[in-house]
Amino acid sequence: MEKVYVPWKEVEDFIKTVANNYITPKIRGVYGLPRGGLTLAVMLSHEGNIPLLAAPCKDCIIIDDICDSGESLLHYYNNSSKVNNKPNYHIVTMYYKENKLGIQPEYWYKNKGEDWIVFPWEMEKED
Repeated sequence: MEKVYVPWKEVEDFIKTVANNYITPKIRGVYGLPRGGLTLAVMLSHEGNIPLLAAPCKDCIIIDDICDSGESLLHYYNNSSKVNNKPNYHIVTMYYKENKLGIQPEYWYKNKGEDWIVFPWEMEKED
């Protein structure tokens, strides 16, 4: 498995894409899945001038860095209100990998493949 280091520029491009395509007057705010989604949620909150939420709610954006096994997102699909069997929020991730659970975000920026993704906030600091 190869390590792929994600540059900040790519993160910023993802945030701008989400802001331009998902933030509407109906959106109440953004919720970041702990841990990987928290940095992205703060960035999207600033970029889109929308509230950072302490909990997901109707008409919000739920954001995470990666959908790999699908387990994190499955929790929100199974424990949320739905209208006509569709969640009433948007789940977006930077990376997505097809998984056994069949869980897929509404939008993802890039396919993960088999690579090990290292985000800027995960990189080791040099001494």
